[in-house]
Amino acid sequence: MNFILEENEEIIKKSADIGYGGKLSRSNNELILTNRSIVLIKKSLLGKVSDIIRFPLSDIAISNGKAQVALGQRDIVTPTLDIYFKSGVQSFRFTWEDEVNEWVNEINFVLTGNSDIYKKDDLAEDILKMTDTFVKASKDVKKVFGIDSDKIMSAKCPSCGASVKGKAGETVECPYCGNYYTFDE
Repeated sequence: MNFILEENEEIIKKSADIGYGGKLSRSNNELILTNRSIVLIKKSLLGKVSDIIRFPLSDIAISNGKAQVALGQRDIVTPTLDIYFKSGVQSFRFTWEDEVNEWVNEINFVLTGNSDIYKKDDLAEDILKMTDTFVKASKDVKKVFGIDSDKIMSAKCPSCGASVKGKAGETVECPYCGNYYTFDE
Protein backbone atom coordinates (compact mmCIF):
# COMPACT_ATOMS: atom_id res chain seq x y z
CA MET A 1 0.00 0.00 0.00
CA ASN A 2 1.60 3.27 -1.13
CA PHE A 3 0.70 6.87 -0.46
CA ILE A 4 0.07 8.64 -3.76
CA LEU A 5 -0.50 12.36 -4.14
CA GLU A 6 -3.62 13.40 -5.99
CA GLU A 7 -3.45 15.70 -9.00
CA ASN A 8 -2.30 19.23 -7.97
CA GLU A 9 -1.65 18.03 -4.41
CA GLU A 10 1.61 18.92 -2.72
CA ILE A 11 3.21 18.01 0.60
CA ILE A 12 3.53 20.89 3.07
CA LYS A 13 4.65 19.14 6.27
CA LYS A 14 5.53 15.65 7.47
CA SER A 15 6.10 14.16 10.91
CA ALA A 16 7.06 10.68 12.02
CA ASP A 17 6.52 8.79 15.27
CA ILE A 18 2.90 9.89 15.55
CA GLY A 19 0.46 8.12 17.85
CA TYR A 20 -3.11 7.56 16.75
CA GLY A 21 -5.89 5.60 18.38
CA GLY A 22 -6.06 4.56 21.99
CA LYS A 23 -3.73 5.90 24.66
CA LEU A 24 -1.53 2.83 24.47
CA SER A 25 -1.42 2.54 20.68
CA ARG A 26 1.97 2.57 18.97
CA SER A 27 3.57 5.87 17.97
CA ASN A 28 5.20 4.71 14.76
CA ASN A 29 2.79 6.31 12.28
CA GLU A 30 3.41 9.20 9.88
CA LEU A 31 1.31 12.32 9.49
CA ILE A 32 1.43 14.35 6.30
CA LEU A 33 -0.15 17.74 5.65
CA THR A 34 -0.87 18.50 2.01
CA ASN A 35 -2.67 21.42 0.44
CA ARG A 36 -5.80 19.20 0.31
CA SER A 37 -5.76 16.86 3.26
CA ILE A 38 -4.13 15.47 6.34
CA VAL A 39 -2.90 11.97 5.65
CA LEU A 40 -2.26 9.41 8.37
CA ILE A 41 -0.03 6.55 7.31
CA LYS A 42 -0.65 3.81 9.86
CA LYS A 43 2.15 1.30 10.30
CA SER A 44 2.28 -2.15 11.80
CA LEU A 45 4.58 -3.22 14.59
CA LEU A 46 7.25 -4.06 11.99
CA GLY A 47 6.92 -0.66 10.28
CA LYS A 48 4.96 -1.81 7.22
CA VAL A 49 2.14 0.43 6.00
CA SER A 50 -1.12 -1.11 7.20
CA ASP A 51 -3.56 1.66 6.28
CA ILE A 52 -3.71 5.15 4.79
CA ILE A 53 -6.42 7.50 6.07
CA ARG A 54 -7.15 10.84 4.41
CA PHE A 55 -8.82 13.63 6.35
CA PRO A 56 -9.91 16.34 3.87
CA LEU A 57 -8.98 19.88 4.96
CA SER A 58 -12.38 21.05 3.75
CA ASP A 59 -13.93 19.05 6.62
CA ILE A 60 -12.06 21.03 9.30
CA ALA A 61 -14.33 23.45 11.13
CA ILE A 62 -13.43 27.14 10.86
CA SER A 63 -14.69 29.69 13.38
CA ASN A 64 -13.90 33.42 13.61
CA GLY A 65 -11.36 33.09 10.82
CA LYS A 66 -9.39 30.33 12.57
CA ALA A 67 -9.14 26.65 11.77
CA GLN A 68 -10.34 24.65 14.73
CA VAL A 69 -7.06 22.91 15.48
CA ALA A 70 -5.34 23.10 18.84
CA LEU A 71 -2.73 21.80 21.19
CA GLY A 72 -4.78 19.35 23.22
CA GLN A 73 -4.51 17.77 26.63
CA ARG A 74 -1.49 15.58 27.23
CA ASP A 75 -2.32 11.98 26.46
CA ILE A 76 -0.42 10.16 29.24
CA VAL A 77 2.88 12.04 28.68
CA THR A 78 2.72 13.23 25.08
CA PRO A 79 0.99 16.34 23.73
CA THR A 80 -1.80 15.93 21.21
CA LEU A 81 -2.85 17.76 18.08
CA ASP A 82 -6.64 17.99 18.24
CA ILE A 83 -8.38 18.64 14.95
CA TYR A 84 -12.07 19.50 15.04
CA PHE A 85 -13.67 18.17 11.89
CA LYS A 86 -17.32 18.79 11.07
CA SER A 87 -17.92 15.11 11.86
CA GLY A 88 -15.95 14.97 15.13
CA VAL A 89 -12.52 15.35 16.74
CA GLN A 90 -9.37 13.47 15.76
CA SER A 91 -6.33 13.48 18.04
CA PHE A 92 -2.75 12.72 17.08
CA ARG A 93 0.01 12.22 19.67
CA PHE A 94 3.37 13.93 19.12
CA THR A 95 6.65 13.81 21.00
CA TRP A 96 7.10 17.57 21.39
CA GLU A 97 4.67 20.41 22.12
CA ASP A 98 6.54 22.78 19.77
CA GLU A 99 5.92 20.36 16.90
CA VAL A 100 2.18 20.36 17.66
CA ASN A 101 2.19 24.17 17.65
CA GLU A 102 3.93 24.16 14.25
CA TRP A 103 1.22 21.86 12.89
CA VAL A 104 -1.52 24.10 14.29
CA ASN A 105 0.05 27.12 12.57
CA GLU A 106 0.58 25.29 9.26
CA ILE A 107 -2.97 23.92 9.10
CA ASN A 108 -4.39 27.30 10.00
CA PHE A 109 -2.22 28.98 7.35
CA VAL A 110 -3.33 26.55 4.62
CA LEU A 111 -7.00 27.10 5.48
CA THR A 112 -7.08 30.80 6.39
CA GLY A 113 -3.79 32.43 5.38
CA ASN A 114 -3.01 33.23 9.04
CA SER A 115 -0.32 31.29 10.91
CA ASP A 116 0.15 33.24 14.13
CA ILE A 117 -1.91 31.13 16.51
CA TYR A 118 1.13 29.86 18.40
CA LYS A 119 4.26 31.99 18.42
CA LYS A 120 7.55 30.54 19.46
CA ASP A 121 8.91 32.13 22.60
CA ASP A 122 11.77 34.56 22.13
CA LEU A 123 14.46 33.67 24.67
CA ALA A 124 16.09 37.12 24.58
CA GLU A 125 12.74 38.79 25.25
CA ASP A 126 12.08 36.42 28.15
CA ILE A 127 15.49 37.19 29.67
CA LEU A 128 14.85 40.94 29.43
CA LYS A 129 11.46 40.53 31.12
CA MET A 130 13.01 38.47 33.92
CA THR A 131 15.80 41.03 34.39
CA ASP A 132 13.28 43.86 34.59
CA THR A 133 11.25 41.87 37.13
CA PHE A 134 14.32 41.30 39.31
CA VAL A 135 15.33 44.98 39.16
CA LYS A 136 11.84 46.06 40.21
CA ALA A 137 11.75 43.45 42.97
CA SER A 138 15.11 44.58 44.36
CA LYS A 139 13.86 48.19 44.46
CA ASP A 140 10.73 47.07 46.28
CA VAL A 141 12.81 45.13 48.83
CA LYS A 142 15.02 48.19 49.40
CA LYS A 143 11.93 50.33 50.03
CA VAL A 144 10.44 47.81 52.46
CA PHE A 145 13.64 47.67 54.51
CA GLY A 146 14.32 51.40 54.23
CA ILE A 147 17.44 50.98 52.14
CA ASP A 148 17.81 53.90 49.79
CA SER A 149 20.11 54.15 46.85
CA ASP A 150 23.44 55.76 47.70
CA LYS A 151 23.53 57.57 44.38
CA ILE A 152 23.04 61.32 44.83
CA MET A 153 21.20 62.95 41.96
CA SER A 154 20.63 66.56 41.07
CA ALA A 155 17.91 68.27 39.07
CA LYS A 156 16.36 71.65 38.51
CA CYS A 157 13.23 72.53 40.43
CA PRO A 158 10.37 72.66 37.92
CA SER A 159 8.91 75.74 39.69
CA CYS A 160 11.86 78.09 40.17
CA GLY A 161 14.78 76.40 38.38
CA ALA A 162 16.97 76.14 41.49
CA SER A 163 19.24 73.12 41.88
CA VAL A 164 17.86 70.35 44.13
CA LYS A 165 19.72 67.23 45.26
CA GLY A 166 18.51 63.86 46.52
CA LYS A 167 18.61 60.11 46.14
CA ALA A 168 16.68 57.98 43.63
CA GLY A 169 13.06 57.63 44.74
CA GLU A 170 13.41 60.38 47.32
CA THR A 171 11.12 63.42 47.48
CA VAL A 172 12.89 66.65 48.51
CA GLU A 173 11.73 70.20 49.22
CA CYS A 174 13.21 73.00 47.14
CA PRO A 175 15.15 75.27 49.56
CA TYR A 176 14.12 78.41 47.60
CA CYS A 177 10.44 78.06 46.69
CA GLY A 178 9.20 75.21 48.94
CA ASN A 179 7.85 73.01 46.13
CA TYR A 180 8.49 69.26 46.30
CA TYR A 181 10.42 67.27 43.72
CA THR A 182 10.68 63.44 43.48
CA PHE A 183 13.75 61.88 41.88
CA ASP A 184 13.05 59.07 39.44
CA GLU A 185 14.41 55.67 40.31
